[in-house]
Amino acid sequence: PSQPEVMALNEKVGFRRSFCYVTVEKFVKAMAQADPATYEAYVGTYEPDKEALLKHGLTSNLTITIRKSGDRLISEQRDMQDELFPESESEFFTDHHYAQIVFAKDELGAVTHLFYREDGREMRANKLSSP
Repeated sequence: PSQPEVMALNEKVGFRRSFCYVTVEKFVKAMAQADPATYEAYVGTYEPDKEALLKHGLTSNLTITIRKSGDRLISEQRDMQDELFPESESEFFTDHHYAQIVFAKDELGAVTHLFYREDGREMRANKLSSP
């Protein structure tokens, strides 16, 4: 609204005004330095335990896909994509809905599962595949 010329241009090329709002938040959580080369071990598809999903009121066909995009780690669930920001070498958080993902390894150092934490709830998801 403070730039009527830009609004007029947008409307001229087909955009229409609609109600919306923007929430601005200060990103206050500190990020750790992590080597993006270590992200490859986390990439894959993870499936939460079906009973845990039902306990939290979620459908039983949820999977979590972790992928690498350049030097970033991305979590995909259904139609949501969130960048994962490092807290440590194996702990990450999202800035969108304040979730935390912790990757767990076996005694040989292979990633076997992750813990997904959000709003005081925690779910374990076993790693099904790697790329």
